[in-house]
Amino acid sequence: MSMKVKVKIENLDREIEMEVGEDLRSALLENDIDLYGRKFAHRNCHGHGMCTKCQVEVREGESACSDQSVYERARVGSKRRLACQTRVYQDIVIETLHEVPQEVY
Repeated sequence: MSMKVKVKIENLDREIEMEVGEDLRSALLENDIDLYGRKFAHRNCHGHGMCTKCQVEVREGESACSDQSVYERARVGSKRRLACQTRVYQDIVIETLHEVPQEVY
């Protein structure tokens, strides 16, 4: 049986479950959480950590995530994470940086 963790997306008032150790980008997209908006929907690196368009802010539970690489820290700073490079091991609270109207959900 696989273990699950919860991710609360504070600015969207949503909560999802994901596999322990799964990357955050995959889990968010599988749950129809838009990380890119129309402008970057097809102009992103598809999870390779190069474009920085999947940035999130971890509000609670930073220590429950994989360590930030030197490259990631240089690209987005210490307060933000690239969802594609962030593996989650315990419950966390995040905020997406791309605003999506609530009526989408």
